[in-house]
Amino acid sequence: MQRNATPVSFWAKLNEWRKSNKFRIQSFALLFSLVVPFLLYWALQSGQTPLAIMFFAALTIGMLMTLWAG
Repeated sequence: MQRNATPVSFWAKLNEWRKSNKFRIQSFALLFSLVVPFLLYWALQSGQTPLAIMFFAALTIGMLMTLWAG
């Protein structure tokens, strides 16, 4: 019985995609991280605590995206 070549793992494909789209990811994360703090400020000033929590989580995701893109 002959074995096929080892299939490429999900993480290897994701890493390859990340490297080929690094500029796009970083650009999106930059714009995202510039807009969200203003939305967070607005939500806090208007007393919208659940919305502020969501915007804070979005800001954290934007920072993690920047870190992941390298």
